[in-house]
Amino acid sequence: MPSAAGFVAWTIAAAFGFAAWIRSELPTTLETDMPTPLEVNLSGQWNTFWSTLKQAVPSLPTVLGMLALIMVVCAIVMWVWGKRRNIRAGDNQILLGALAVGALFAAPDIVLPILLTIIDGVANFAIRLAGNVVN
Repeated sequence: MPSAAGFVAWTIAAAFGFAAWIRSELPTTLETDMPTPLEVNLSGQWNTFWSTLKQAVPSLPTVLGMLALIMVVCAIVMWVWGKRRNIRAGDNQILLGALAVGALFAAPDIVLPILLTIIDGVANFAIRLAGNVVN
């Protein structure tokens, strides 16, 4: 019966052999005809992904909305119960987290594009700033 160390050694050797074979199949020079993107568009990519996902699973927004409702109602009930019983009376993090995730689940068409647009703006600003510094 082969030992575990032998199996690990065989697996590593096979991985290195596969990597060497892949390297031999790759072209020696990389083609750089493709321009480097100088603009970030995460919100556009999200919209494409989300519309494709909604077409593939038409009931997904409804299911996510129901999960958001259940999650927010449970969080509110737990928060009220904790206030009543004076358990973690000042801790609102669970409620705020459930509200944030619930908003994300209930309106992914609105919430994520807004957040991604903000990230796009910051990233594009940094890219332009770095481009100005380099030039």
